[in-house]
Amino acid sequence: MAYYPFNGTTMTFAGDTYEITSFSMEGGNRAEIDVTHSGSTRRKSIPGMASPKMLTFGFNYAGDAATLDTKLSTCAAGALIVSMGADCGTPAAHITVNAWLMSWDLAADIDGITTGNFTFMVEEPDTP
Repeated sequence: MAYYPFNGTTMTFAGDTYEITSFSMEGGNRAEIDVTHSGSTRRKSIPGMASPKMLTFGFNYAGDAATLDTKLSTCAAGALIVSMGADCGTPAAHITVNAWLMSWDLAADIDGITTGNFTFMVEEPDTP
């Protein structure tokens, strides 16, 4: 099975490096809070607090699935480093965030490549 890294992008978490094949991000959704009171002439709402950012990565991993599953079971949070592949002589960009590993799924292919998905919740700083 041929696989194609996502523009040479890699991710490092828990001491291992993974070739990224896909990426998605969601978050920032705000609930509607009803603040209508007895003196209101119309219904009034304000936005609630934003939901945390969730990052999902599809990946390829050169090691075996059983060892990776055991390792991930003992590592819940840490620095997530994403390195964008260099293009036309431009140095690779690095992004580092603190993140919680929320879920993962793994599949072992006959050619020895472990594939899967990670979902992380980005640790957001408290701001006044």
